[in-house]
This record gives sequence, C-alpha cells and structure tokens, in this order.
Amino acid sequence: DLRGIAIGNGWTDPVSIASSWSKRFHEIGLFDHRQMKYFDKLAANVTEAIRKKDYRKAADLGYAYESMITESVGGINRYDFRTFHGDDFSNVDRYFERPETMRAFNGEHKYGSTREKVFDSLYGDIYKSIAFKLPFILERVPILSHTGMYDLGCNFIATENLYLKRISWSQQKK
Repeated sequence: DLRGIAIGNGWTDPVSIASSWSKRFHEIGLFDHRQMKYFDKLAANVTEAIRKKDYRKAADLGYAYESMITESVGGINRYDFRTFHGDDFSNVDRYFERPETMRAFNGEHKYGSTREKVFDSLYGDIYKSIAFKLPFILERVPILSHTGMYDLGCNFIATENLYLKRISWSQQKK
C-alpha cells in the first residue's frame, strides 16, 4: 500500500543534469555567457555519448566535465557550491561504521570495504536515464522531488527540465 515516494537529489536523467550545470552557474553569476556556451558544448558531448548508448564514455566525459566546471570557478564543492572544501561524509561514515548499524542492515562486511568494487561494477550504468520509468510511477503514486538549492549535480534546473519538459503524465499541469 504505497502512498507516495520521495526522490531527493535524484540522479534520474543524466541528459537533463549535465545540460543544466552551466546554466545554473550562469544563473548565479559564476559564469558569463561565453563560459556558459563553452561548457554547453562539453555537455553536448556527454549527451551524444548517451544517445549512442556508450554509457562508459558518457560517464568518463561526465566526470571530466563536472571536474572541469567546478575547477573553473576555484574548486567548489559540487554538493554545496557555496563552499570550497571537499565532500564530507564523515558523519555518515561514522554511523555506518558502528557494528549495530551494520547488523541492522544485515551487513556482513566492513562498511566501505566494497565501495570501489560496487562503483566499478555499476560505472557503465551511472549515465543511463530512468526518466522513462517515471510516468508509470507518477500515474500511480505521488512523488515528492527534492533538490538541494546549492547542489551542482542534481540541481533544480535539471529537475524542472525532467518533470516539466522531458516526460509527461496526466497530472503534470496541476
């Protein structure tokens, strides 16, 4: 009896996401029009690799593009572009490193020990869109889509583009 779902900073449609980064930076004044156009061309390369279903290449290009775009404005944090420090998940790590937490999740290995193996195994899937699945879900259950205001990767421009332009469902206009 599912009554709804929440998608927080959902990496659901890499085309919408990658094509939004330069627009987001332009919108907040970190890029001028020339820079935005330059980075839009790089995003188009990511989109083209996705169109050709070369997802490993899309991931390579996407990660390189994301790194270039964040470094071009001083090495900002991609999860909070107001800051310049790296990703800090130490609180999450401490939580999952607790034996009682791992038991609760039926974890039989040390937390983080499989991180690289999982990442490497799924690397070719990261830039595959699941947008085509959303209309089916949206017709059946309400979705709350949350996007971090200062997040580069999964920003509200990409979310708006996905839900209002790239997919359609019967309740979209409400």
